[in-house]
Amino acid sequence: MENNGELSPLEDAEFRRNALDIITLVEANEEMFTIEEHKAISLANDALEFWISEGNVRRAYWETQNSLNIIENIVKSHEV
Repeated sequence: MENNGELSPLEDAEFRRNALDIITLVEANEEMFTIEEHKAISLANDALEFWISEGNVRRAYWETQNSLNIIENIVKSHEV
């Protein structure tokens, strides 16, 4: 996704890092997710994909943060 100047260089780097972290966490932990957790992750990622397709960089940036938080919380809940 092209930034179009909507994000600062730091935000753009964070956006890209978050997207990579989402992929990494899902791939590494996918087998332990419950059906409900899969649904929550899918909904969050669907929202991210929607805003990317709409070209709304700012909202897509926010959605990467939201998706990453959801996935990190799910992974942490399995560590307890």
